[in-house]
Amino acid sequence: MLIVGLRDFEKKDLEKPINVLFFIGKLNLALILVGALFDINLFKSYPHTDRFGFNGIMAEPGISTYFYMLLAILSYLRYRYLDYSYWTTIFMLVAIVFLGTKSGYLFIGILVLIQILYLLKKRAYQISFIAVILISGFVLKDKLIQLAINSFNFGTYLYEKHGLLTFITSKRDLLLQDTIAYINENWSAVQYITGGMDFRIHRVEFEFIDIFLFFGIIGVCLYLLLLKKTFLANKPKALYVILFLVFLFVCSLGGNLFFSTTNSFCFVVVFLYASKSLSTANKL
Repeated sequence: MLIVGLRDFEKKDLEKPINVLFFIGKLNLALILVGALFDINLFKSYPHTDRFGFNGIMAEPGISTYFYMLLAILSYLRYRYLDYSYWTTIFMLVAIVFLGTKSGYLFIGILVLIQILYLLKKRAYQISFIAVILISGFVLKDKLIQLAINSFNFGTYLYEKHGLLTFITSKRDLLLQDTIAYINENWSAVQYITGGMDFRIHRVEFEFIDIFLFFGIIGVCLYLLLLKKTFLANKPKALYVILFLVFLFVCSLGGNLFFSTTNSFCFVVVFLYASKSLSTANKL
C-alpha cells in the first residue's frame, strides 16, 4: 500500500522526508557514539547483555540496520553520480559497524567490494582481485569462520550446538525446518497458492519466505512484479539496480522489511527518491 501511495510522488515531494531521514540518522549516530564511548545501556542494541552493539534511540537493531543501510545506499549513489561528498556514506557505515548486526556487516562487505571494483576500473584488475578474494577465502575458510564465530559472544554456543548455518542465520534455519514440517502436515494445495499462515504460530523471518507463508505463490509474484514496476521500470543505472538487489538480498536473510511500516516507508521513500534523482541527472 505504501508503494502504491508514494510511487507517483515527484522528486521535490520526497526532498523533505529524505532530509528528515538524514537528520535523524546523523543525530542518532551521535547518540550511538556517545553510547559506545560511555557504555550506556539505554543506547545498546541488545541491552542487559554482553553482546556488542549500539543503536541509539531507535527501537531495535533490525530497524536501525535497514535504516542506515538505506541511507548508505542513497549517499553512495549521490557520491558516485551526483558529486556529493563521500563522507556521508562513511558516517552511515560507521553507524552500521556500531549496530553490531551480522546483516549490517554483510552489507558493509558487499559495498566495500563494489567500491574497490569501481576504483580498480580495468576489467583485468577487477577479475584478478575477485580471484584473489575467492582463493584466499577458500584457503583461509576455517580461520575466517572461527573469527566470525568468536566475534559474537553467542557464536561458539550456536556453532557447537547447531552448526555454522544456525550461527549465520541466528536460528532462522531451525524456524524454517519447523515451518516446513508444519505446512507439510497442515497445508492444502490452495494454501500454497494463496498463503494463510498465522504468524502467531510460525514465522521464519526470511523476508520472502514470510511473504510466501502469508500470501502464497500469488503474493510473492505480485510483490516482485510491483517492485519491478515501481523501482526498475525506467532503465535505471546499473549501480542502482545492483544496490537495490543487494538490499533485498540482505533483507531476505532477515525479516520485517515489508511487514514493518517504518522499514517499508524508509525503503519506498529512499529508492523512489534515488530513482527519480538519477533519472533527473540523466536528463541534464
